[in-house]
Amino acid sequence: MTTAFLRKLKVLKWRSITPHLDPIEHLLGILKRKVEKDHVYNIQQLCNVIMEKWKRISALPCVALVNSMPRRIKAEVDNNGPPQGSLEPTPSPSCPPLTAPPMTNANDMLTTFDPDPDPADVALSSVPGQEAFDPCTHCFSEDDLKPQPVIKKARKMLVPDSLKDDKYWSRRLKNNEAAKRSRDARRVKENQITVRAAFLERENAALRQEVANMRKELGRCRNILNKYENRYVEQL
Repeated sequence: MTTAFLRKLKVLKWRSITPHLDPIEHLLGILKRKVEKDHVYNIQQLCNVIMEKWKRISALPCVALVNSMPRRIKAEVDNNGPPQGSLEPTPSPSCPPLTAPPMTNANDMLTTFDPDPDPADVALSSVPGQEAFDPCTHCFSEDDLKPQPVIKKARKMLVPDSLKDDKYWSRRLKNNEAAKRSRDARRVKENQITVRAAFLERENAALRQEVANMRKELGRCRNILNKYENRYVEQL
């Protein structure tokens, strides 16, 4: 089982290293000398012995190999070191322990970025005398998001000074006030759309990063699951 497990993971080229010895017996001999002569009883330390000799081997094959030692050596390890088959060794830079994936939920996804907009942007996008604009919850109608057509200005009509009476100046004042209100309303609407779009961009970037992290964590969990499945399927 151990030979098939190690060769299936392709972590060692056994025959090229020790062509005259059986690969498992060769490594078991190293482990036996460590136990009997050097009095090394810790599974973690025995794993490090293998990993120092072959750098590309991972933690799971080391544990599987240590667990395949003869009963007499294994009894010494069990009596003086961690329990048999322990998959939670002490932390080590060369043989890091397996950690459980962090738990995440939908409520924590929006906390990866600051949802509070800039107060200056809110002030520029709020109508004076009304409730402050909230880019986090505001929804625009389809008409608000439609592209506005370009309206050409009317050709100016020059009025002689002799015709500029009180009626003319009153009409001119009303027209200027209406134009100013229209420009202010359009500017506020554009600012609202801009602030809302900026918020959605930040939220989208945070959600994309969250999805990428979850996919990465999912891939890592799948790899760990595949290793355990391959290990226990071969035992059946």
